[in-house]
Amino acid sequence: MAFDDQVTRWASRINTTAVVINGLSQTLETSGSVPLGKTFIGGLRDSILDDVVDSATSDAPTSDSALEALVKPVVDATKALVDAPYTGHSEDIILFIAHLAEVSRSAEQQLERLNSDSATVQEVVEEFERDFQVSLLATLTGHTGVLTKVAEWERIRRKTDGSSVNYLQISSMKLVPSPGPGRLSMHVLDSATDSGINFMTPTFRATIDRSPALQRNLFGQWFTYIYSTWEDVYRERLASAHGIAEDGVAWTKNDVTSDFFGDIKQFRHDFAHNAGICNNSASNKMLNWAEGTPIHGKVEQMIGLVDMFPREELMRAPTRSTTKLTPLPWGLPDELVVRVRSHLDTFPRKRRGEVLGAAIEQWLSTT
Repeated sequence: MAFDDQVTRWASRINTTAVVINGLSQTLETSGSVPLGKTFIGGLRDSILDDVVDSATSDAPTSDSALEALVKPVVDATKALVDAPYTGHSEDIILFIAHLAEVSRSAEQQLERLNSDSATVQEVVEEFERDFQVSLLATLTGHTGVLTKVAEWERIRRKTDGSSVNYLQISSMKLVPSPGPGRLSMHVLDSATDSGINFMTPTFRATIDRSPALQRNLFGQWFTYIYSTWEDVYRERLASAHGIAEDGVAWTKNDVTSDFFGDIKQFRHDFAHNAGICNNSASNKMLNWAEGTPIHGKVEQMIGLVDMFPREELMRAPTRSTTKLTPLPWGLPDELVVRVRSHLDTFPRKRRGEVLGAAIEQWLSTT
C-alpha cells in the first residue's frame, strides 16, 4: 500500500550500483585495462555514483540505526571512488578497478542484509511521513497534465474560431476531431477543471468561485489512499516497532491510535459513502473544514496538511485498547440496513454504536 520505504529505496540504489560497477569491472579486466574516457568516468560519477553519495544526505537513514550501519560502507566506498583522481594512466586504471571491486563487494553484502523488520519507531514514523508527503504532492499536482491539455485545446479554439478537435484520445493524450471509445469530450474536461470566474466592468463586478470536480476527485482519492496506508500498513508497523508494553504483552495495531488520522477516516467515509457531504466529519477534532457543508477541501487546506503530520503523536507509546468491536456475523436485507443507517445518522456519531447496542439489548430482553 505504501509508495516505498527507505529500505526499499536504498536496496534499489545499492543494487543499481552493484550491477553497473560489476559490469564495468569485467569490461576493464577483459580489455586489458584500456583507459576509459574522462567524459565517461565523469558521467558515471555524476549519475549513479553521485546519487548514492547525495542520497546519504537527502535520504539519510536515522542516526545509529541498523539501516545506517548497513548503508554506510556502501556510501563510503562510493565516495572514495567519486573522489579518486583519474588521469587515464595504467596505475590509475588499477586503482579504479580496486575501488570498483570494493564498492561492488560492499553493495552486494549490504543488499543481502537489508531488512525492514527491525525498524525503530522513529524510522517507521519518518518513512510514513515521506509516504504522506509524496502522496500529497502527487495529489496536488495530479491535475497538471489535464490543465495543460485544456489550455492547448483553448489555444486551438481561439485560433480556429471554434476547435475541430474537441475530444481527447486518452491513450495517446492527443486531441482528435471525433468521439469514440477511449475518447473524452474536452468540454467535459473543461468543466471538470473550472474553478470559476471573475467578471468586472466599470459598473459591475461578479465572482463565481467553484471547487473543480477533478480537484474534488483527487482529494477524495487521497483521503482514501492515506487512510488505507495508515490502517493497513503503518499502524501494524508502529505497534511492532513499539515492541512490548510494561505488562509484558506486545502492542497491537488497535493500541496505536491518532486523532489526526481519525479525522482523515471521517473525511474518507464522507467522500466514499456520503457523496462528499460532511456528516461523520462534522465532529472532527483537528480538521473541521466542512461544518455541515459539502467537503470540497481547498488547495490551501490540503497544502496545510503537510505541516500537520502528527510525528510527535505517533512517536509516543501506545495506550492499551480496552474496546473490542466485533461485527454481527449475519447478513441483512439492504433495505433494512439503509433504514437502520438513516435512523442512526440522526444521532451524534459517537453515540451510534451505543444506540444500536441498546436497541439490540432491548430486543434480547423482550424475546
